[in-house]
Amino acid sequence: MDTSRTAIESRLAPSASRCGEVGLALTPQRLAIYQILASDAAHPGAEDIYRRIKPDLPSLSLGTVYRTLDLFRAAPTGLARPRLQRSDALRRQSR
Repeated sequence: MDTSRTAIESRLAPSASRCGEVGLALTPQRLAIYQILASDAAHPGAEDIYRRIKPDLPSLSLGTVYRTLDLFRAAPTGLARPRLQRSDALRRQSR
């Protein structure tokens, strides 16, 4: 996966358009989460995403990250594909 600034920006532009098409507001939290997904080929989990964004968005909660990932995975947005990591699977099962 190309993680150059140009490549990331080219992946972000259609996502902003897609969000608008399906009625999702492109909030700062959603944009920050998508930026990490678009720039990290390692498929970060929700907790990793949360730790990376929290310093820049102090009001962000881990629950917001999980809900946003669920929105991105849900049709018709198609902004992210499901990829459960062990910690995510355990967290979801304990709810």
